[in-house]
Amino acid sequence: MARPANVDAAVTRERILDAALDLFAEKGFYGTTMRQIGAAAGITGGALYHHFDSKEAILLTLLERTKTLVLSRAPLQVMTGRLPPLPALFKRMTEGMLDVFDLPVHKKFFRIVMADGLRLMQQGTLTHAIPLEPRAAIAGLMQRLMDERRIRKTSVDSAALAFLGPLLAYRQFCMVWGVPFYERPMSRVAFVKGHVENLVRALSPR
Repeated sequence: MARPANVDAAVTRERILDAALDLFAEKGFYGTTMRQIGAAAGITGGALYHHFDSKEAILLTLLERTKTLVLSRAPLQVMTGRLPPLPALFKRMTEGMLDVFDLPVHKKFFRIVMADGLRLMQQGTLTHAIPLEPRAAIAGLMQRLMDERRIRKTSVDSAALAFLGPLLAYRQFCMVWGVPFYERPMSRVAFVKGHVENLVRALSPR
């Protein structure tokens, strides 16, 4: 029995996206052509343009797919119900985000952003240079902690940056220098411990 056409179309679409992600990560967005994407996906140019009319459309679809994955895997469920003590909460959040950063799809998209993010942002394709982190959800959690007087009153953006900033910097260091994630120069356990201690010290009510 033949599969429905919409199932075949969905499979082809995913094949295109997977091929494009690999090529963008390897060659850069601007170093990849639609012809190369079609060849890697094993489809003709006409079929490719039936699904996506441009590289930009493919990139934006990849961005939304990656964001959805990040949100589903990031430890944001801690926002509901009773929150644990700050050290346990920040540790859970930090561990969860490091797990997200280690996802192959996240690493590949981050390579694209590192190579071409500023140019894509200047052209308006991306709205900011590092578009994958769930900043709004993290800011919402920080606002809740302030409302409950669990952390000191400050700018919500500043509190979110205090959490995300060191994670982004450490990830970028590892990616740029080709260091296996969290093996050097600091173990993952040591990094998490230090980050949590700094957060608690910086954000606890004075």
